[in-house]
Amino acid sequence: MRKLIIITIILLTSFQVKAEESIPSSCMLFMNGNSVSEGPAIPLGKYQVKFYSCSISGQDWIGVREFVSRGKTYVLLIQPNNLQTQIAELSCLKCTPISLEDLPESPYKRGLKEELSPPFPQVNDGLTHAKSDAGLFLTVDLCPSRQNFDASIFENAKVKSREAFPVAVALSGGWMNHFDTEFQWMKNQALDHRLDIIWVNHSYTHPYKKGIKNKNNFLLTSGVHFDEEVLKQEQYMISRGILPSVFFRFPGLVSNQDLMIRLAHFGLIALGTDAWLALGQKTKPGSIVLIHGNGNEEGGVHLFIKLLDTISDMGVFKNLNLVL
Repeated sequence: MRKLIIITIILLTSFQVKAEESIPSSCMLFMNGNSVSEGPAIPLGKYQVKFYSCSISGQDWIGVREFVSRGKTYVLLIQPNNLQTQIAELSCLKCTPISLEDLPESPYKRGLKEELSPPFPQVNDGLTHAKSDAGLFLTVDLCPSRQNFDASIFENAKVKSREAFPVAVALSGGWMNHFDTEFQWMKNQALDHRLDIIWVNHSYTHPYKKGIKNKNNFLLTSGVHFDEEVLKQEQYMISRGILPSVFFRFPGLVSNQDLMIRLAHFGLIALGTDAWLALGQKTKPGSIVLIHGNGNEEGGVHLFIKLLDTISDMGVFKNLNLVL
């Protein structure tokens, strides 16, 4: 298991500025700071990894991608103190090209530095735990599946009792391609502020072969192009109207040193877990909870429902952007 990443951070009020307060709506691809966009598919071109130090309305952001859509150049931005993401027109920003090493000291930079530090376990490398008193962080993986989407996770009475219930949804392109109705349902839940969704990149194809050892499976499968798995899924998420977060979850939680280093150089933070419920792992303050909503792990969903029965204050569930 990956060493626990326990980073205590005090989020000053000045860092808790919402995207819509610092970036004019006319400049944003995703309006009003929401994690989803209505309307038809968004065309993307000339998508590239490019790091910027950007400033707008007195707030500093880090640019990590640049692309063109409908004749305008956009930058995918990360707020380095609260990990919020947004997409804004380059013409609205004051940006200076930088290298990864030039990032300002911040929770974001510390997260990337930890990612580049040994050891590099093959399973569950990355961010596995938050600060000890930070509540619980629910993550729901949607790997490719032939089973039905498990909406009961989100339709539970306790989940619905809290407005904008926070959840991180790890999306694979393979699942999105086959469950468009369910995908649109989740988008609508976010638009209606029933769910506060952090969208996590879970790779485009999520390769997996049953019976093959981890060292030759998942994104370590021979012939799999890691860069494409990450960046193609990122583009697909944006084109389908959802805002990628700073997080990436490896399929099967399987990686190696090379993939971790490459991921950090994309400016993304690997998301692990210390409470994969279906494996019998117990939650504790600060746990990143993992269940699957793709119908392949009903035991984990059942255990999550049982967990909810033990919780009196649903405020214990926190937004994943507060994990560092």
